[in-house]
Amino acid sequence: MKLETKNENNADLIFRTIFVFIIGYFFYGYITDENAAGAGGYNGDFNLIWKNLNLYKNGILENLNNPEYTDSRFPFSYIFHSIINPFADNKESFRHSVFILSCLVPILFYQCLKQVANETSNDKIILVSSLILLSPYFRTSAYWGLGENYSFIFLCLSFLAFHNIKINYEINSKKKKNLLLIGVSFFSSLCFYFDQKLIIIPLMIYLSLFLMLSKYEKILFTIYYFIFSLPCLYLVTIWGSILPPDAADSRLISEKFNFYNLGYAVTIIAFYIFPFLILKNKTQIMKLKTKQNLIIIMLFIFYLTFLVIDNNFENLPMLGKGIFHKLYLIIFEKDYLRFLFTMITFLICFLILLIYFEKNYSKLLVFYFVFSSMIIFPFMQEYLDPLLFILLLTFLNEKILIDRNLVISLTIFYSLFLFGTKIYYNITL
Repeated sequence: MKLETKNENNADLIFRTIFVFIIGYFFYGYITDENAAGAGGYNGDFNLIWKNLNLYKNGILENLNNPEYTDSRFPFSYIFHSIINPFADNKESFRHSVFILSCLVPILFYQCLKQVANETSNDKIILVSSLILLSPYFRTSAYWGLGENYSFIFLCLSFLAFHNIKINYEINSKKKKNLLLIGVSFFSSLCFYFDQKLIIIPLMIYLSLFLMLSKYEKILFTIYYFIFSLPCLYLVTIWGSILPPDAADSRLISEKFNFYNLGYAVTIIAFYIFPFLILKNKTQIMKLKTKQNLIIIMLFIFYLTFLVIDNNFENLPMLGKGIFHKLYLIIFEKDYLRFLFTMITFLICFLILLIYFEKNYSKLLVFYFVFSSMIIFPFMQEYLDPLLFILLLTFLNEKILIDRNLVISLTIFYSLFLFGTKIYYNITL
């Protein structure tokens, strides 16, 4: 017993040391102007961000439909900075402010993990929450003023309010219930406002909570969401799309289905599941043999057959598609080998998703990301990173036990991923 306690204490000391290193390396990356995801640097996306910000500094309402607005997201981050942020007057102070705001994400993520893993030692939770700082896309957004990290702030706040309602519904006072309903509808709506693909979050929360509410609370809950949707409805009306006109044209929204994206989305999601697979046992793997799963597998094989018959792989643009696509570009020179290994990867990763996700709402959320990818061009890995990491431990939590093995697995995984992307972009840029 004493030996186990000593080993546990030694492990916690190691975890604390790794945590300090991650924090230090995160600040080091900012000081050295790191570009770990290919979009950073003063000559990268920062120029477009700064241009859009100055557009809204010169007026908000008159620029909502300005064709010079080049972002694919709603302009609420720029509106926020132009109205509230006193440090948005020059490039460097603006970068500092975005970096500081991004630091809220691991803090809020830690609070989320405390809710779902309250029996886990604090050192493990702290380390896991800090791993988000190893995401190359999170780092690049924090360092270079990109807007992706704002949605993660409200995603965490949405989960905290959502979890409180679900767990404490019977014991919360009427006033507290009402405040929580306002909070969860407001925060989840902001998830969508800062990143359109997160429309699934308010929808999922609304449907999940609606059934457990009283008739009066259902009416109030619906009214709250309607009120918070009005700015979005106005923008969609003047744009004629969920995207700004420039982005809708350049990204070919609604023009055609990108069928290969379905497979690439599956590989990207499965990639982030890998470090969690140590929690699965043989019994769960055997669930693949259920009648329902066998039918789903046959449908996916039909999809792969369609791709083979379509014979359009060589004509696909190289942009996006995720880590396995980039890996095969490096390893193989012949297109037929790239295609063969891509099809094999599609199938293996699809089976991983079937093995891992058990809850129906988890499957629906994954289904949403997979099928929505077909109307997005290009489909980038950064669209799901570090989003999936947060979701896997909050809304998609499959009774995860944050034990020593998982902490080690996640730490190694995200460390290798960060250094791998840094090497890749140093070679290709």
